[in-house]
Amino acid sequence: MAKIAIIYYSLYGHVATMAESIKEGLEAGGATVDIYQVEENLNEEILGKMGAPPKKDHPVMTAEKMPEYDGFMFGISGRYGSIPAQLKELTASSLHSLLDFAKRTLNRLQMKSRKSRMKEVSVVEDTMGDVEANA
Repeated sequence: MAKIAIIYYSLYGHVATMAESIKEGLEAGGATVDIYQVEENLNEEILGKMGAPPKKDHPVMTAEKMPEYDGFMFGISGRYGSIPAQLKELTASSLHSLLDFAKRTLNRLQMKSRKSRMKEVSVVEDTMGDVEANA
């Protein structure tokens, strides 16, 4: 079954709570799921002034961990029409891993497509054989 990483940034905890709910649903469907947060780049003083609660105990995702997964789900809150800087930093540092993931996914889809076409050809050949045998 698929191994999925949920990666989120949550300043006030709402996105973290959604990530935990999504994890339950994915696991109920048979997937193996780990939750990660992105590294915070705001210092404690600023977080305190913003009234941000303490972060959850989820580990921090790094570029080195990304190749271990078959898929990703990102938990992102809107920041003036863009993604948070914390998540931008992760994607910039892990671009190589994300491109590798995209290549693996494309190869997997191409293999499934080839197998599917081969099955279709096989079914057509079997049917044609039956038709010729009965003619």
